[in-house]
Amino acid sequence: MRITMLLFPFLAGCSCDAGVGESCDSRDDCAEGLYCVSGRCSNEPGRDAGALPDAGQDAGPEPDSGPPGSIEEIPIDQEIEMPDLEAPADVVIDVYGIPHVYAESVHDATLAEGYMMASDRLIQMELGRRQASGTLTEIAGVVAPELIDEDIFMRVVGLRRQAQAVFDAVEPGSDMEAALEGYASGVNGFLARLRGGDERVPQALQLFLSPTALEDWSPVDSLVMGQLQSYMLGFEASYDVEVTDWFTTLRDTFSEDAEDPLVAARAGVALDLFRLRPSVLVSTRDGFPGGADLAVRPGKRGLTIPRVAAALEARARRANEIALRIARRWGRSADFGSNNWVVSGALTESGAAMMSNDTHLRLTNPPIFYQVHLSTKRGDAEAGLNLAGETFAGVPGVILGFNENVAWGATTAYADSTDVYLETLTAAAGGDPATVEFQGSQVEVELIPEDIPNAFGGVVHVEIEWVPHHGPLVPNIEDGHLLAHEGAEALSWRWTGFDALTDPTAQRVLEPFFGAAAARDVHELEAAWDDFSSAPHNWVAADTDGDILWTTKSHVPVRDPAAMTFDPATGEGIAPCFVLPGTGGAEWLGNLDLEYVPRDENPERGFIATANADPVGSNRDGNPFNGPRFVGWDYGESGTNRMARIVERLDELAAEGGIAIEDLQSVQADARSPLGARIVPFLVAAIERADEEASAPGTHADLAAVVAGASDRWDEVQSAKDRLAAWSFDAAAAAEGDPSGEEVSDSIAATIFNVTMVDLLPNVFGDELEAAGLDPWEDREVRTLLAMLEEPEELRALDDEGESVLWDDMTTKQLETRDAILVASLVEALEDVQGLVGDDQSQWLWGRLHTLRLRSSVPGFLPDIPAADDPTFPNGFPRHGDNFTVDASAPGFDLDFTFQSGPAIRTVVELVPGAVRARSVIPGGQSSDPESPHFADEMELWRRNETHPIHIYDEGVLETWERRIRLVPR
Repeated sequence: MRITMLLFPFLAGCSCDAGVGESCDSRDDCAEGLYCVSGRCSNEPGRDAGALPDAGQDAGPEPDSGPPGSIEEIPIDQEIEMPDLEAPADVVIDVYGIPHVYAESVHDATLAEGYMMASDRLIQMELGRRQASGTLTEIAGVVAPELIDEDIFMRVVGLRRQAQAVFDAVEPGSDMEAALEGYASGVNGFLARLRGGDERVPQALQLFLSPTALEDWSPVDSLVMGQLQSYMLGFEASYDVEVTDWFTTLRDTFSEDAEDPLVAARAGVALDLFRLRPSVLVSTRDGFPGGADLAVRPGKRGLTIPRVAAALEARARRANEIALRIARRWGRSADFGSNNWVVSGALTESGAAMMSNDTHLRLTNPPIFYQVHLSTKRGDAEAGLNLAGETFAGVPGVILGFNENVAWGATTAYADSTDVYLETLTAAAGGDPATVEFQGSQVEVELIPEDIPNAFGGVVHVEIEWVPHHGPLVPNIEDGHLLAHEGAEALSWRWTGFDALTDPTAQRVLEPFFGAAAARDVHELEAAWDDFSSAPHNWVAADTDGDILWTTKSHVPVRDPAAMTFDPATGEGIAPCFVLPGTGGAEWLGNLDLEYVPRDENPERGFIATANADPVGSNRDGNPFNGPRFVGWDYGESGTNRMARIVERLDELAAEGGIAIEDLQSVQADARSPLGARIVPFLVAAIERADEEASAPGTHADLAAVVAGASDRWDEVQSAKDRLAAWSFDAAAAAEGDPSGEEVSDSIAATIFNVTMVDLLPNVFGDELEAAGLDPWEDREVRTLLAMLEEPEELRALDDEGESVLWDDMTTKQLETRDAILVASLVEALEDVQGLVGDDQSQWLWGRLHTLRLRSSVPGFLPDIPAADDPTFPNGFPRHGDNFTVDASAPGFDLDFTFQSGPAIRTVVELVPGAVRARSVIPGGQSSDPESPHFADEMELWRRNETHPIHIYDEGVLETWERRIRLVPR
């Protein structure tokens, strides 16, 4: 049959009069968000992607027959026979690389989705299922022998065992079964064509793993990919060991009974550095739902934080390093979190409710998320599904998105769904199994055998030690081996994810998303989450009736009251944030009743916002363990500061009225520095006092030494002070294009401030941490620093002047004050900036330091974005924002100001009945193939904080189609 070659990414039947590279926003010219190139419309300025390769199939009508008036009139580029397909299905790929799937059933829709995702993200899917299943070393162990440790770790966690148990319990005939089976068939259809030479994948995959060596995809593979995301976002067990070590070491190091008066004066530092009350008191709602019957049920005191032996701590630390390495590879970052909010139609310009979501994960190439549109209206025009949004590679359906009636988004809820127990162990001997003491009896430790294939055709045999009532013993992994535990103690993990092995019918990780797909309003959507058992999330929803809703439905463990006795005022008692005694008395009693799970609906203020902050204000008194119910305890400074700024912006927009979808995008792009706004006033005041000391020595004797030491550069100090005093607190990049004078001024101030913070934290806390032998923990340090500046009276370790003793450097003979430390840190920062970008302050642009590069998931086989040899951005893309800004771009607190985590999607949806409008973007592109036009075509939009439309109606797809594939039953 004859081939018609279609140019892409141009639109058939579309023309524009704009200049080359100019945006075409008029519908008469090009679809919104596209650009004019050679008189046609393109998704990238100045780019002509060329022609499609010969597809081997009649493409349909000639281009001069006019623009298609329906999906069926779009020319067919390729017709593919697919086993297991029940009826013909069409896939229209638009100019952003998004597949729009039209099928008659859920099975066929997800089959087409699986086929398309495999063609775009096969390398990501293959590595993901192997990582989650513990088989990565089989294909990569030759070049990375250390991967055997990761495989052992994942066998201990048991995601594959969990996924298999859940699949075995899937209800026959359900949409869940149809989706899993259909998706697997679609992936395998692509693999069969790949093996036969009818499809191609990136050369990187062919070099890394021969297509003929790829095993077929199974429904369990999709479930294990879902379990991987649940693990990545919710498994925090090793964190409890770090918290225990941090707190107890500080408490024991700085005792009031210490002989050294400087050490004794710091008694209470452990409590000051372990403040549980966030520096900003903000929550999504005030108090738990469920009424006044929620009574405080304090536990009996008597249990104390167990002392964990150094050898066990070291073992847990090694396991944690492996856990974090895996989690970061698949999206977790040091500053992981998200923003979302929903706005009532009463506040919007259109009168329709709106939803906004930007999820903060590791920014990699390929991106974490994949965009897709699924429609089964062909099978049932009334009841069929029609939804779009994002999902994870390897997972069918839509995870975050919208349909014709409702939109939903998610942020991590930071609920505590893991615990660590100190087990009293009797090691195996003489053929008898090892046992642990529990409630006065000895319980046998079960052995779970696993065989791990290595890269050389052999097998590594391991036996996982499992405590029946808790979970696995924290693995003792050394040099590619899992060693059996010896001695009288061991640590074990308990995690809600392990429940799949005992009650797989209660583990609903993916089912809720298929319930959401069919939801007609926010209440039906909320019902879909009733038994959600994955990592706890803040789900927000808005619908075409104008309603808005928020829920955190998930499995939240209820602990024995005896495990909830920690008093942050005295440091006595125990809590789930620490290692718990494993012999009984600190156990889980079930899950929190759904009526008490934090939620809200149509609040009077007209919007609901979340950002990983305290959901109900349980931490406002500094003690999350003494309330009527317990959800979580560690709401970090990033989430609380982002949340406060989001609420501030939404309050301002609500007061003005007429909120538009562009307003929500402006909040997503907000780059105001929350730390700058709070710390700079103290810094400027300190320098002004130092100026007085410089002009009149003896005026402020505590600053004499620092002023004398900086006398040769005092003009630079005063210039920096003036720049900080004039800062609007917008952390502007200003390193490309034609920035305004205000942007340049703000950018220089952002550089001075952020480098000062790098020096300030160790100047304040470094001496105490060194004395205790602890590494920095910047989030805790920032929280304490803000308290030292804003409310020192709330701290415990104070000097005679009512200031924190932490300002004084205990390694020096003189007594340092707050202002001396602030000024000294700025002086050091000026020298650091000069070393980074030179002496000329006018060139201290924040975007020269604060940059982003999407790191390849397969270094050496797939390129970074931008590549290291990129002529325009050799150091990465310049970016605005800093630590804790709404547009997440936290560089941390060292002199490498690049960052690796941020919005993995930016989505806004306006729910006008019959005309739902959505815009979104991902960092990078849909395809992992460097030769594809959709490899990195969304990156320009993402880094400019722009988006493109995601269509679910035929009219929008007809405006942005690029090519069409027809799948037919074999």
